[in-house]
Amino acid sequence: MQGSTMQKEIITPEILAGKLGRGTDAIRKRWNGIWPGRKFSASAELTESEVLQLSASGSAGNSISVTKRKSAEKKSIEIPQETQTETRTETMPENPAENENKGVHFLQTQVVHKVAPPASVRSLIGLYFLLSASTAASVYNLLLVTLELSDRFSAFTLTIVLSAAAVVFVSVGIKSLLTSFVVAFLIAYEAVCNTVRIYGGLTHWGEGTPNTFLRTVTDVFSTGTYQTATAIGAVTAALIAGVQYASVFEINRLKNGKV
Repeated sequence: MQGSTMQKEIITPEILAGKLGRGTDAIRKRWNGIWPGRKFSASAELTESEVLQLSASGSAGNSISVTKRKSAEKKSIEIPQETQTETRTETMPENPAENENKGVHFLQTQVVHKVAPPASVRSLIGLYFLLSASTAASVYNLLLVTLELSDRFSAFTLTIVLSAAAVVFVSVGIKSLLTSFVVAFLIAYEAVCNTVRIYGGLTHWGEGTPNTFLRTVTDVFSTGTYQTATAIGAVTAALIAGVQYASVFEINRLKNGKV
């Protein structure tokens, strides 16, 4: 009777791992995924149902499934473009029957074509502020000089046009050589007006009585009154024009998308 009676084979996680050609750690992960609250033991005797659950290729448990789902999250690849934004999602073809048996999660790759902004908005705001402020500093000097050239109405009109023209040209974009020359000459004209106005203010408009600042400078450097006033006016005007030229150049560079 004993020879005819088949002894039931005892299956443990360790034995099952050997039969499946896997390590004990793999079985332990499946175990924890299927029975989270149950302590794992490599020598624990398994029932037929437990053996089937641990052996099934798709029953890697929530642990393996969750790991695959995490690794299957969409991967974004950013490709800078200069024209438009386009989003394309490529999904591998799925076999429902095969996926149901094996629990396979196909990866979805999302390719994002993202527009690279030609310039930082914050940088442009700062540059426009510098250009506008340096131009505003010249407006009064420009008006005083223009009043010497024409009547009051024409002087105010010319001052508004000449002061605003450079800022407007830059804001719409300098795209021609002619516009570049016009902007350059406008800034140069403002520099001349600044030089003349500062010279007049230091010398009380040529009366030969320098103000306190000019008198101090001439004493320190032992220079002539009119030459010193001219130098101070020219240097100050050059600084203002330099800020304007630099702002125009940087704004135009950023608007054209150059780094």
